[in-house]
Amino acid sequence: MRRAFTLVELMIVVAIIGILASIAVPNFYEMQLKAKRTEVNLNIDGITTAQFAYHAAFDEYIDGAGSNPGSPLNKQAKPFQLGDASWTALGWLPDGDVRCTYATNTYSSGSYFRTDGTCDLDDDNSSAIVRYYSPEASSPGWRDLYPDRY
Repeated sequence: MRRAFTLVELMIVVAIIGILASIAVPNFYEMQLKAKRTEVNLNIDGITTAQFAYHAAFDEYIDGAGSNPGSPLNKQAKPFQLGDASWTALGWLPDGDVRCTYATNTYSSGSYFRTDGTCDLDDDNSSAIVRYYSPEASSPGWRDLYPDRY
């Protein structure tokens, strides 16, 4: 006598797979967004290191390195623009295309700097903003202004 699966057994297996998929797919999408969002922390860290190196060489921080690569904010990776004089003087470049925009400026007559990274990785028109304030600022360190946004 041949043994085979019944239609009911196959339907139960398909239902279980469907339930598992409905749980796993949204979690997978969120994990992808979290992984892409780590770009902003790594690049801000690189810009901060470049600011400290520039300060060690010239006793001042770079000011006016504006929003690069600029608008629009979306999930598409864009090349970093090389023509801006402030970014060129800072001497920092990302490793390839970026999904976020970056800016670094000085405050209080150049006594400290702030570096911003702004992203909208899920195209919902709600930006995630990560900031770093140099040690000379009144409240130095990292700020994740919208930790639940991507």
